[in-house]
Amino acid sequence: KKAAAALRQGGHLLMDFDLHGNPEAVFNRLKQSSYFQGTDEFGTTGKTVGYGSVFDPVTRICDGPRHWELTANNGETFIYPSGGCHKHIPTQRQIWGWIEDAGLTVERTYKGYTDEPVPDPVGGYCKATVWARKN
Repeated sequence: KKAAAALRQGGHLLMDFDLHGNPEAVFNRLKQSSYFQGTDEFGTTGKTVGYGSVFDPVTRICDGPRHWELTANNGETFIYPSGGCHKHIPTQRQIWGWIEDAGLTVERTYKGYTDEPVPDPVGGYCKATVWARKN
């Protein structure tokens, strides 16, 4: 709503987010995973490490433990707690409803950074980009 309020009539909003058609299949699993991994210009490598998560279908909240693992260019390793993961996983209908309630109209959708539109409904996971116009 705040982004829409900052737009003039006819202005556009571009949103990029993850859509989960079946979040139980993605988040209710007890295995190690990493959503970011990389190396900086000094040779320090790092990654996030999650140890599984739990999705509550009533509240649509996903919770799970996480930490950062860093290895300096001298080989020294550090582990930093990150406070874990606690996020709301909205449904596709909720997101489209929020867009409409904010006074916007979806003009186009893009699936996975391609020209392919986001399916309705999304069956599994989809990286979604929405281009909306303020009414």
